[in-house]
Amino acid sequence: LKQVKNGVAIRMAVLKKLILES
Repeated sequence: LKQVKNGVAIRMAVLKKLILES
């Protein structure tokens, strides 16, 4: 479960970064 949570957090961070950069 921890790995899944970390994966989701990383995905959210990447999406936020892409949105802010665009």
